[in-house]
Amino acid sequence: MIPAGEMINPQKLMPFALLTGTAIIALVYILIQTVAIGTLPTLAQSNRPIVDAAARMLGSGAARFIAAGAVISTAGTLNSMFLAAPRIIYAMSADGDLPRGFASVHRRFRTPQVAILATGLVMYVLTLSGTFVGLAAISTIIRLLAYGATCAALIALRRRSDAPAAMFTAPLGVPVAAGAIALTLLLLLTSLLSTSTARNELRVSAIAAGAGIAGYIAASVVRRLSAAIRLN
Repeated sequence: MIPAGEMINPQKLMPFALLTGTAIIALVYILIQTVAIGTLPTLAQSNRPIVDAAARMLGSGAARFIAAGAVISTAGTLNSMFLAAPRIIYAMSADGDLPRGFASVHRRFRTPQVAILATGLVMYVLTLSGTFVGLAAISTIIRLLAYGATCAALIALRRRSDAPAAMFTAPLGVPVAAGAIALTLLLLLTSLLSTSTARNELRVSAIAAGAGIAGYIAASVVRRLSAAIRLN
């Protein structure tokens, strides 16, 4: 949904792509999890559950094939994140929710150059400062917070009479959003009550979220002061 502004006819294509893609991904994940549980008795103790399940079922060749697929999948995930994250920063900056410098666009390539460089720098620092498992957990926590906030926004916008007309109205949107928020809170609470490592990752995520909120508040104050100065 994030790069939808760069697509042709997103109002028509994005609802279909989002719902169909989510359904296919959920089905594939459920099937993979079912196979892993059914073939690997020591699943909870495995550091590479899918690879170990493939080795148990089809041998070492299949395990190497799955491992190579995991590398490709990880590269695809990083590529999609690097595409999406700068555009969130750019959009917030263009709306005045972050410093205006992040809305700078390259003259030739028409890409948000400052937002891309800032995103790359933050990712580079995080990569050098943490472990893969820890960073994966932090990424998951941040995603949960973003998804929960999006669900809350859906409920809030449907209750507002001055909200723009929706191009697509998801069926059972409010009940599904409420259930997703409850599930998000449950998962975060479970992480908080689990290991000290998980609590540390939650702490890091909270610090990052706090820094983002502080930046948002600062940009909002600057925007209001600038508007007041122009009026005077």
